[in-house]
Amino acid sequence: MKPYLYILAVLLIGGGIGYYIGQKSVEWEKVSSVGGPSGGDDLKIIRSVLERQTEAYNLHDSSLLLRDCASSYIEVNGDTGEAFSLERAQLFYYDVFRPGKSVTFTVKNPDIRISRNLATVRAGYSKTSEAYEREGIKGRTGEGLWLLSRNNGHWQIVSFAWNEEAKE
Repeated sequence: MKPYLYILAVLLIGGGIGYYIGQKSVEWEKVSSVGGPSGGDDLKIIRSVLERQTEAYNLHDSSLLLRDCASSYIEVNGDTGEAFSLERAQLFYYDVFRPGKSVTFTVKNPDIRISRNLATVRAGYSKTSEAYEREGIKGRTGEGLWLLSRNNGHWQIVSFAWNEEAKE
């Protein structure tokens, strides 16, 4: 698992900072989920990617959930420190969405920042499920960080890191 953590660190640090070393300063445009200055088409596309994530979660479909992910996708479970590849994430979500489990996912107040071909989205989220109720909890709340890159004009999720806790 350690190689995945190293890859994620390189993506986060190298992609966010190292890429721009020696080049002119890059301005990040902070764009709220409600609107904001000139987010333009990129903002709409990134919002639609998040909406598709929510839709796939609510449809309990792991294939739809990962459809906007790059082949080099890495996911990090902040609760356990485990990192998954795209293939491993597919198996993880297949188990989460197996028959008899219904999970509703809601993204709250996404903070979207776009710079050239890189976007970051930080957001809180909540999940409810009949399975959680059987466990004696109302649901789960968490924080997520999505990293997206634009490749050939197409935005893809390259990494998702999250942590969550039970709502009593």
